[in-house]
Amino acid sequence: MIKNDSEIEITYQDVTIKGNIIFKSRRVVGLEIVYPFKGLRIYSPTIPIFAMQYSSYLDEKGNIKEDRKEQLEKLLLNLYLGCKVFDKDKIKLNEIFQKFQKKFLAKLSDTLNADQFSERKKILKQKLRTGLITNIEYQKNLSKLKKELSDYDFTLYTMRDNFLKYIEDTYNIKLDTEVIDQLIKKHL
Repeated sequence: MIKNDSEIEITYQDVTIKGNIIFKSRRVVGLEIVYPFKGLRIYSPTIPIFAMQYSSYLDEKGNIKEDRKEQLEKLLLNLYLGCKVFDKDKIKLNEIFQKFQKKFLAKLSDTLNADQFSERKKILKQKLRTGLITNIEYQKNLSKLKKELSDYDFTLYTMRDNFLKYIEDTYNIKLDTEVIDQLIKKHL
């Protein structure tokens, strides 16, 4: 149930879950859980601009539409379930996450992170400006750097997705990646 378009409250397995609506627009709504856990946020899927003439989170008065309230309640429930899992098994999940990190650490050490990318790109630009390499060589080397950065990002996302799959399989819940990212930052 959404109260005065700023608070949301649902009951799940005899537990009252409360949240605040921290942001609302025609395209997206943001929620923050405040009870029984605190401090995590989630945003609704964004409505594309081309679809706004047919769909919106808000009515003409700026209130959340009735047909969107159930979607927001599901988002709050998703936050709660994620918090509940991490609160209950924080130590075990930390150990599992560390195992995933070790497994992917070797791959990460062989790839380029964002800071290394920026540094190597600056060096390439300097070489181009001083005439040590041609524009074509610069483009080829830059393409290689971008591929390495993409490999790094892919490895990070694969690690996170494997951890998410472990949680889904173990606890039989489906969590948003946004929720998992926040829980990892907060608890692990």
